[in-house]
Amino acid sequence: MVIDGIDYGPIGHLVGSWEGEGLDVAPNPVDTTEENEFYDKLFFEAIGTVTNANMQTLSAIYYRHRVYSKKSGNGFHDQTGYFLYDPASKMVVHTFNIPRGVNILAIGKAKGSEPIELELSTNEQGGGILQTPFMANKAKTTSYTMQLSIYKDKLSYKQTTMLEIYNNNFTHIDESILKRVD
Repeated sequence: MVIDGIDYGPIGHLVGSWEGEGLDVAPNPVDTTEENEFYDKLFFEAIGTVTNANMQTLSAIYYRHRVYSKKSGNGFHDQTGYFLYDPASKMVVHTFNIPRGVNILAIGKAKGSEPIELELSTNEQGGGILQTPFMANKAKTTSYTMQLSIYKDKLSYKQTTMLEIYNNNFTHIDESILKRVD
């Protein structure tokens, strides 16, 4: 998708505001898992291009993702980051920060056009995870994968985060279906 003369490829379809509902399956030190129904809001803004080493030009979309408990209405997750697209290689990069001291860089490529399917992972070459010493010792993220589907004004995602927490390995899953609101 081209916006203001810039090729944003498949990530251009994200631009705008989205709202939806989903389910968070999170670790719990007592019961092993807890399920939390939530509603979420995503905002995506096309911000132009960046050039790396005078050889690679990436199209960049900034985003913010906020998640609220359906039960209490309180926010329990807030992340900011970027989706980047390399028109030359067709690579998509998802980079984000969460205010727990964890930073993610997941890489992949898009498939299809209606719907557009993205699968992005820290396990791809160049992907990675940075985290504070506390998180690395007490709630270590070992991998992250996001499956994202965009079809017209519908966006769905499934995020799978592998954790080492409470002396166990745990698969933390967040899933949501959203609709474009602007």
